[in-house]
Amino acid sequence: MFTEIHIWIIVGMSLLSGLTPGPGALAIAGTAMSRGHRHGFAIAYGMTGGAAVWAIAAGLGMGAVLVSNQWLFESLKYAGACYLCWLSYRSARSALMPGKELKARDAAAGMIFHSFVRGALVHLTNPKVALYWSSIFVVAVKPGASSDAILGIIIVSLAMNNFIVSTWALVFSRPPIMAAYAKMRRWIEAISAALFGIAAFFVATERR
Repeated sequence: MFTEIHIWIIVGMSLLSGLTPGPGALAIAGTAMSRGHRHGFAIAYGMTGGAAVWAIAAGLGMGAVLVSNQWLFESLKYAGACYLCWLSYRSARSALMPGKELKARDAAAGMIFHSFVRGALVHLTNPKVALYWSSIFVVAVKPGASSDAILGIIIVSLAMNNFIVSTWALVFSRPPIMAAYAKMRRWIEAISAALFGIAAFFVATERR
């Protein structure tokens, strides 16, 4: 199975995608700093779950369906833009609340499951993630590979994805970083709101 795929290509693409700052990394960082490591890991694992859905869909050829159906691609693109706008609104609302304590936010955070769902939606509503997975299956399979190669690609890619998002969650949930967040919460939330808004704009206006 693993001899039929270009593992180092998969690792390189995963690192390039996962370490590039974007809506996913921003959501993990903000959640981990404000709610702690449990919510940080929950949103990270949610993203891995969302990535798994797209990986399986791409392996079954659904990526090609998305590419060939403009209306489906556009619908998903605008859904993703709307979700990023919602995240921007939440961050902006938090930034406008003076004197907000971290404990109060933890109490209002709800179940860990909610953070998991947020992470999954970041990936599931982003059509670029689907195109990314489709490209992996194109470039990472060696000539003459069997159908087992698809499973190998999914396993290696998701392992890399999970490692990267877990690292983001671990780093940003460290006490010194959380302490810095507590002092600069309103500025960080305001910047997050702006970045989510910018990401929404580019998702909505970008052409394939």
